[in-house]
Amino acid sequence: MGVAAGAVLVSLAGYPASAVGVPGDGWSNLDPPSLFALALATAQIGVFLLVRDRLAAWLRRPSVWAPVAVLNLAAMTVFCWHQGALLLVSFAGLPAGRLPGLLTEPVGAWPLYRLLWLPVFALALAGLCTIFHRWERTAPNRAERRGLVAPALRRVSGQRPCRWRRPPRR
Repeated sequence: MGVAAGAVLVSLAGYPASAVGVPGDGWSNLDPPSLFALALATAQIGVFLLVRDRLAAWLRRPSVWAPVAVLNLAAMTVFCWHQGALLLVSFAGLPAGRLPGLLTEPVGAWPLYRLLWLPVFALALAGLCTIFHRWERTAPNRAERRGLVAPALRRVSGQRPCRWRRPPRR
């Protein structure tokens, strides 16, 4: 249903086919959010529901699950810095002019060029994650070490993951 709605919005209602703004588009589907963004979200949820069982079966294999679990340890760092990596690469490319697929309009072989830029974006993101991930892994504060703050309260508040442990006996 989401794919059909998106196709109708792009072909008949004049919405841009890109979810985010790209050079040459008159406007973006995300600023402000449009009906196309809702159709895209519906399509993505539908695809996930279709492949959910297969993905779950695939992730039961330790060789597949382990890298996913390791990446999940830095999920917030990746989320917070992925746009920074994109901007870092884009601004670094400005002195070289209009590099294909980076700062050019999406015409011709643009999707291929954009795919070729993905390893560069990934390297920049890996560098940023290496620098900033350490702040995700903070040590327990003095009150937690003494058992004065309930670990459940910290866990529910979402401030940081906690290890369930008993307070020390006195």
